[in-house]
Amino acid sequence: MPISPEARRSQSAQHYLVDGPLSARLETLLRLASQSIDFPVIMVNILDQDTQHTVSLIGADDRTIRPRSDAFCDTVVRTGLPVLVDDAATDLRFARFPAVLDGTVGSYLGVPLIGREAAIIGAVCVIDGQARTIDQGQVRRLTE
Repeated sequence: MPISPEARRSQSAQHYLVDGPLSARLETLLRLASQSIDFPVIMVNILDQDTQHTVSLIGADDRTIRPRSDAFCDTVVRTGLPVLVDDAATDLRFARFPAVLDGTVGSYLGVPLIGREAAIIGAVCVIDGQARTIDQGQVRRLTE
């Protein structure tokens, strides 16, 4: 029986969860990216079949594992496109997410993270607790 594209993508994502933490290798790059686009929090999230795993985080203390159904990055993975959310509380796609309701996420920008098998395995994203306007220059810099 052939494997579905989602199962293949999830299998690729699992390599990055099993191969060990990426934090030390990514810390400098993430700090520079966060400063470049002027967001207080930046993270790398890997999404397997039903869970989002934060494997690297700068600007906050809480590494979370959350269901994909409550993860902004799920939209990035499903669409393969950057996702911009200027005001999460007014965005019907995300307004009921726990991180919005508790004030953790006011604005969000995420871009696809492509793994070694050329599958989108997660997202590099930035968040701010406050709503703010995200411009195309910030999207470009985070994508680069």
